[in-house]
Amino acid sequence: NLKNFFKLFFPAFLSSGILQINILIGTIIVSYQSGAVSFLYYADRIYQLPLALIGVALSIVLLPMISREISFKKYGSANKIVNETLIYSLLLSAPAAIALITIPEIIISVLFERGEFDSNSTLSTAHALRMFGFGLVAFILMKILTPIFFAHENPKPTFYIAVINLLINTMISIILFQKIGFIGVAISTSISAWVSVIIMYQFLIRKGYL
Repeated sequence: NLKNFFKLFFPAFLSSGILQINILIGTIIVSYQSGAVSFLYYADRIYQLPLALIGVALSIVLLPMISREISFKKYGSANKIVNETLIYSLLLSAPAAIALITIPEIIISVLFERGEFDSNSTLSTAHALRMFGFGLVAFILMKILTPIFFAHENPKPTFYIAVINLLINTMISIILFQKIGFIGVAISTSISAWVSVIIMYQFLIRKGYL
């Protein structure tokens, strides 16, 4: 009904808004370094590909499946579906993460190195992509774990976790940017993603959702 719709919609809307603020803050921070916005942008486009193909695709399929099982109070069946989805996501995301970490220069060079995007641009973008690679599995796990909250009609924790993610990411980004430049923003993004996954996992276990 309409009440339940808004109950689920507003936390999801606020969480998405916070994530967009997260991106905006990162862009503002790196704008103080020449070329850094472009380097992070191109690196972001690459790691978003496996994130969409694996994380987003699985989460879209997962939500209606576990929602149906939970509505019939088949919690064991819902947990089984979640566990299998987590296994498949890891089997698919781990090789992608390894590729981003081990051969980012080759990936960036093949896709972007032409014209004014020279070898130095490739190297800088590859450094950022490698750091995003360390967080790829976490980004995908976040996509898998988030629908569980909505299936149980308890989306509020996702909002609080998004706020924590924003605060951690902003703080670490500022600190690391002053020391190592734009690479620090990529590192902080991966760190905050892993922190979010750990918090999500602990909450789901404690509530008996997982």
